[in-house]
Amino acid sequence: NGCGGVASQRKVELQGYMSSGMCSMQQKWKLEEWFDTEPNGNFVLLNPSTGKALDVQGSKCDNGTNIHLWSRNDSGAQIFRYDTVTKQIINVKCNKAVDLAWGSNGSACDPGRNIHLWSRHSQPNQKWDLEPNNKIRSVQCPNMVIDIEGWNTRSNGANIEAYIDNANWDKVWKVTNV
Repeated sequence: NGCGGVASQRKVELQGYMSSGMCSMQQKWKLEEWFDTEPNGNFVLLNPSTGKALDVQGSKCDNGTNIHLWSRNDSGAQIFRYDTVTKQIINVKCNKAVDLAWGSNGSACDPGRNIHLWSRHSQPNQKWDLEPNNKIRSVQCPNMVIDIEGWNTRSNGANIEAYIDNANWDKVWKVTNV
């Protein structure tokens, strides 16, 4: 029919139909994968531009332990899992959640809010959406994504924060199953 079918790696097929001899714009589809790899059990979150991972500082399990960027080592400080029901990213070693810190004004939605580890609870500051564009978006603050603070910083120890979404490399994370 001239419109052809499209298939993704997941074997999803779409069929286009012609109207008056032309393919309709409403029948054009773009298939996107959910991250490069779907979280399937335990994973490391890597920033593709640096090759470095989200890391629980000092591999400590205390509430408020900072999360920063560190060279990948697959230690307990870097291994997480995603709970699709609660939308929490959970550090496997500590069984604690990636948490958006509250600001001094009682808000978590100010750009630059710190990301740290905290005991799991049901509040929205621990809920994250893993998006097809490889960004991790705050459910509580939908304009904010997980970000490397100081976008030109690629060194070990660079702080991880929530910041307003844009196209910069410092807001992109690859799920790598371990």
